[in-house]
Amino acid sequence: MTTNDSQFLTDNPLGDWISGLLGLVPDDYAAYRPLVRDALLFFLERLPADHLETILAEQLKLPIAATPAHRLHALFLACPTLHKLGQVVARDRRLTPALRLQLQRLESRRPEPLPTELRTQLARLRQRHPQLQPARVALAEGSVAIVVPFELADEHAGIPHGVFKLLRPGVIEQLDIELPIWSDLGEYLAQRCLVHELPEFDYRNTLETVARLLRHEVDFLGEQAHLQAAAELYRSMPEVRIPRLLPFCTADVTAMERINGCKVTDLGDESPPLRQRFGTRILRALVATPFWQRSRDTALFHADPHAGNLLATDDGRLAILDWALVAKLPKRSCEELIGIVLAALRRDRAALCMGIERLGHILDPDRLAECIDAHLSNIGRGALPGFRWLLALFDALAARSLVRFDGQLLLFRKAMLTLDGVVADLTDTPPFDSVLISSGLSELLTTLPWRWCMPDPWRTGPAHLANADLFKLWLSAPATCLRLWR
Repeated sequence: MTTNDSQFLTDNPLGDWISGLLGLVPDDYAAYRPLVRDALLFFLERLPADHLETILAEQLKLPIAATPAHRLHALFLACPTLHKLGQVVARDRRLTPALRLQLQRLESRRPEPLPTELRTQLARLRQRHPQLQPARVALAEGSVAIVVPFELADEHAGIPHGVFKLLRPGVIEQLDIELPIWSDLGEYLAQRCLVHELPEFDYRNTLETVARLLRHEVDFLGEQAHLQAAAELYRSMPEVRIPRLLPFCTADVTAMERINGCKVTDLGDESPPLRQRFGTRILRALVATPFWQRSRDTALFHADPHAGNLLATDDGRLAILDWALVAKLPKRSCEELIGIVLAALRRDRAALCMGIERLGHILDPDRLAECIDAHLSNIGRGALPGFRWLLALFDALAARSLVRFDGQLLLFRKAMLTLDGVVADLTDTPPFDSVLISSGLSELLTTLPWRWCMPDPWRTGPAHLANADLFKLWLSAPATCLRLWR
C-alpha cells in the first residue's frame, strides 16, 4: 500500500470496517484479501469528499453489532457501480451464505416515496397524457433506475396497468465520477498483484470494458430497441413474457405494461419440480434460444439476468425484465464456440488454439498451450467438453492473462456467471449442458434433410455447425470413443 493509503486506513473511521470486511473473502481466496482491501481503498479515496462523508454517516447509523455483510450492503447501496457489482455476484456459490443473502437484497428494494425530482418529471408527463395516473410510491429500485407503477384511466390498448422506468436522481453524475475510477483501478490492481505475489489477471481490460458497457444502463432509447428485439426473438415461446412497450416512451422514460409475479428464486421450496422446470426454462430462454437462433446474424443475450429481473408470473410463465444491458455475439463467434468444444472432444489442440485466437488476442502462446493441455487432460476423467467446460477454460485463460477477449464476449461470460448462480438456487443440478445440447440437437435434426443440398457443402448451417465439422467428428469418432473408454 502507498503511504496515503495507509494513512487513510489509520485515520478514517471506515478503516476498522474495511479491515473487518476482509473476513467476507472466502478462505479459498484468502491470498486475495490484501488485494480486496487495496481495491476498496482505491475506490473510496477517489470519491468526492461530500459523498464519502455521506457513506460514513450511513455506516455510523448502523448498529454497533452490525455484521460486515450488513455494512457492505449499505456501501453498495450508496454507489451505483458497486450496486450493480453486488447484483452480479449475489448468487455466486463461492461466497459465504451470509454475504450472498445480503447481496441478494440488492436485487430489489423496498418501495419508498418518490423523490421530488421524479414527481415533477411525472407531473410534466401527465400534462401531455392526462389519462396517466402515476403512483406516489416506487414499485422497485435498481442500481440506476426506479420503477413507478401507473394506471390508465381509459385502459389504453386493454392494459389498465403499466410501469414507468426512470433514472434515479443524480445517478448520471455518480456514474461520471465512479466509472473513471473503475477504469483506473485496473492498472492499479495489476501493480498490486506484483506486490502481493498474486497470479496475473487482465484487470485493466476487464474493468474498462465493464465500465464502458455500464453506460448503456442509462440509455433508455437503446433499451427500448432491445425490448422490441427481444419481443421478436421470443414471439414463438408462449411460456416467456417480454414487457410490451407503451406509447409514452421518451429518451428519459420507458413506459411498459406491468407484469405481476415473484422472483423466480422466491418460488416455494415445497415444489422442487416447479423450481426445476423454471431453471430449465430460464436456460432455454436466456441461453439456448438466442444461441441457436436461425434468423439473425447476431445473437442477443440478456446481460443482466439477476433474480430481480426474472419473474415467475401469476399465470406460470417466465417474465424477463430490464433489457438495458445486452451482449451481442456475432454468428461467427457462436460458430467458434461450437468449434472449440468439438475440437476439445477430438483432443485437437491445434484446432482449439486457432478457435481461441479467432475469438480474442493471444498474449502468451506457450502458456496458452500449457493451459489448454491441462483442461484437455480432464476430459474422460469425469468431465466432458460442454458449456461449463468451455466457460471454465475461458476463466482460466483470463485469470492467467493469456488471452484478451473483446467486450461483448466478456459481457456474455458475466451474464452466464449470474445465470449459473440463479439457476443453482432453483435446482441442485443446473442443467446447462443438457439444455444446450438438446436444443442444439433439435436444431441440427431439423436442418439435416437439406444440409447436403447446399451449393457449398462445407457451409455453416443454422446450428453453427459446418458439414466439415460433422465430417471431422465422424472420422474421429472411433478414436475419440476409444480414448474416452480407456
